[in-house]
Amino acid sequence: MSNETKPPAKATRAQMIFKESPDDLKKLIKDILEEERKVMHKLRRPNIHQTIYDQVKRLIR
Repeated sequence: MSNETKPPAKATRAQMIFKESPDDLKKLIKDILEEERKVMHKLRRPNIHQTIYDQVKRLIR
């Protein structure tokens, strides 16, 4: 095995947009993704859309 390290991966467009967005928008995105993680592996949650809607509505107020 060699001791070579991989160069850092180039940031994707989405990562760059996220990095440049305001803090309140970053918080909203993180909250939505946290809700989405609870749905992973086909776990059904009938209220997922309402929960995400509530997160967005919270920011708009």
